[in-house]
Amino acid sequence: MRLNVFISKSGITSRRKADELIKSGKVRVDGKVVKELGVKVNPESNRVEVDGKEIKITPTILIALNKPRGYVTSLSDPHSSHTVNELVKGIGRVFPVGRLDKDAEGLLLLTNDGKVAYRLTHPKFGIEKEYIVNTDRKLSNEKLRVIENGIYWKGEMLRAKKVEIVGEKRAKIILTEGKKREIKKIMESIGCKVTRLVRVRVGNIKLQSLKTGRYRKIDPDMII
Repeated sequence: MRLNVFISKSGITSRRKADELIKSGKVRVDGKVVKELGVKVNPESNRVEVDGKEIKITPTILIALNKPRGYVTSLSDPHSSHTVNELVKGIGRVFPVGRLDKDAEGLLLLTNDGKVAYRLTHPKFGIEKEYIVNTDRKLSNEKLRVIENGIYWKGEMLRAKKVEIVGEKRAKIILTEGKKREIKKIMESIGCKVTRLVRVRVGNIKLQSLKTGRYRKIDPDMII
């Protein structure tokens, strides 16, 4: 984590003001004055002082999980024998960022930081969510353009930011909102049933080659 981020997360000042404190020689790391911007520190092992007073933060945890099909996006559920909590034990208390349906797969982010979750999920930030969607019928560009233009489906406005055919019965869909079961409703509106749904990207965080049921740690700075 960058030193100015560490200082701002401690709550004593903004990131810009933290840069000024660093340049003025008021910050020490493990007893040594640090004036260079961009220095990185480990919140768990480095001692950081500002004006001679130690500051601390609870380190932000952000992980990317490749959620398997059949798992509920919840830490506990009396109606399900499989929750994502089972897959992330041992990393500290975290909660899912947004949702991914039980029968959907792919990238699910979990964090312990409410501000991180807010930035990733609130529509005003326009964070893109990219999905690969398999359907039971052949797709056409004409039908998918309808989705981009927006449609009313059972009184609800549905719109994809971008839609692209990537196979005879497969499309890439990018959303910036996370309405409940939105993609399934979108595809149903053009007469198609979703047979498989995989989220592959949230913002600039990609699923890549992460194996099903496994997770990796993400630098929270990636979402800024």
